[in-house]
Amino acid sequence: MRVYAEHVVECFGTERVMFGSDWPVLILAANYQDWYDFTLDLTDQWSEGEKRNFYHDNAVRFYRL
Repeated sequence: MRVYAEHVVECFGTERVMFGSDWPVLILAANYQDWYDFTLDLTDQWSEGEKRNFYHDNAVRFYRL
């Protein structure tokens, strides 16, 4: 899964991707904590600004919150 996520980030950049899930469908294969832990691992080496974009700012901007 990581290789796909990294490819998406490489193609679109951290200013155009955001945290999300397909809950409750995801619990057919894993649990929500596993998914969240995956994103924490994926973003571990990102700057604080990149993480803020991914977990918050991009959604605020896209959904005009």
